[in-house]
Amino acid sequence: MKISESKINNWLKRRSIADGHSMPSVQGANRLRRKSTNFFRRLSIFVMGILYQRFRNPDVPSLTTTNSILLIAHDPIGDLVLSSALWSTLLKRKPELRIGIAISSRNQEVLSEEKIDKKYDLYSGGIWSIFKEMRRARRDGWDVVLATAGYYKPTRFAFVSRFIANKGVTATRHSSRSKRYSRIYSFCFERPPEWECVPMVQQYCELVEKVFSLKFTPQERLPHFLLQQDADSTIKKKIDQLLQPHGFSRYILLNLEAKIEYREWGIDNVELLAKTLQQGSNDTLIIVTASPEFRQYYTIEERVRNITNIAIIETNSLHELAAVIKYASVVVSPDTSVVHIAAALGKKIVGLYPAHDEWHPYGVEATILYPKRWEPISSISVWSVYSEIVLLLDHTVSSSI
Repeated sequence: MKISESKINNWLKRRSIADGHSMPSVQGANRLRRKSTNFFRRLSIFVMGILYQRFRNPDVPSLTTTNSILLIAHDPIGDLVLSSALWSTLLKRKPELRIGIAISSRNQEVLSEEKIDKKYDLYSGGIWSIFKEMRRARRDGWDVVLATAGYYKPTRFAFVSRFIANKGVTATRHSSRSKRYSRIYSFCFERPPEWECVPMVQQYCELVEKVFSLKFTPQERLPHFLLQQDADSTIKKKIDQLLQPHGFSRYILLNLEAKIEYREWGIDNVELLAKTLQQGSNDTLIIVTASPEFRQYYTIEERVRNITNIAIIETNSLHELAAVIKYASVVVSPDTSVVHIAAALGKKIVGLYPAHDEWHPYGVEATILYPKRWEPISSISVWSVYSEIVLLLDHTVSSSI
């Protein structure tokens, strides 16, 4: 598939976004802009604190008397997957509950098989189209609005939540300024600080528990991902065509692409891993996945053409990618949506992370590997990744006997 140069340039531009968690910040850069943003944020909080005073500290809602709940999750695909435990558990506790979810153009496929009453695109369009979605949500009426997106942009989503909720209850969590934001939400609970690395799934579930004074069981905390049957059967046929003619009985899925290059393991490492794996196991294929722009820019097809135990599989949707994940024996990936979909499907995972954080795979057997401080993910050795893959593959075999 030929990709235009402009599309590749746009893709490269998106990948160049600075990542404060994995790269040292430059002191003094954009200081004036940061100060002005902070000033307007404080001013907004002050004004909203006055306007929203009557909505502060209401009676704790009961799930028994609550008829509708809107969940405003953060935009990335992984965040919505990690939030799946919320609506599934709420509907399990109260099947007649009306559930709404905020979506974006990139994460909406996550919900295509879910029984969700209302969806509102609060991310994809311009200001006017987003405002129209907010008005539509307000007209539909919601008793409780849970803003897990408020973990990251609390001021913005305090306004969005309150506008939609009208006279209903709004709730979020914040780690360092929960008292400040409790003036503009009905409830703003204290969130664990980032350095405690409390899994994000657990934090999302605890928000619901605190709002409704209930307790999730360990099983209810597990995320899930519902696959489209057509995508599942299509990918199963493609996988069989890759495995059977060449004598492979299983495969490892290796995701090459991350948000920024600093977080990617690199095709050189993948080539060396394939050679190492071939020496130790002739029945295991490596299937690599990445966007078409990534593959063309790095000429991945050309690099792996002559490596017999590496294959590339074309996927046309998020559900086809999830189906490839579903049938893998082990999934290897940097911190991306692939990790969280794999965990939701119960797969064994080797995660490549820049540092210990809140976004580890949840509820599955997983090994997380880290580079040295400030080093890129590509510095993680091939041998360490290979060793963990072998351990997980051996565990798969022994557990099935």
